[in-house]
Amino acid sequence: MLLPMTEPDGLDRAAKLSARIADAEKRLTEMRGQRDDLIREFRAAGMSIPKIAAAAGVSESTVKAVLR
Repeated sequence: MLLPMTEPDGLDRAAKLSARIADAEKRLTEMRGQRDDLIREFRAAGMSIPKIAAAAGVSESTVKAVLR
């Protein structure tokens, strides 16, 4: 359970959490881009959509969306 905090402490904590979230979102976007590049490479090499989906841990529809 969180202890009550003063307003400046709470605002500082909120700002730090927001910065961490922004950093995580940036990293997630970068990782998705890398995954999508690999999906395109695998497909160009002739791998089937179901096999790519299983390897990447995503649905076949996600693979198809990346390939559009």
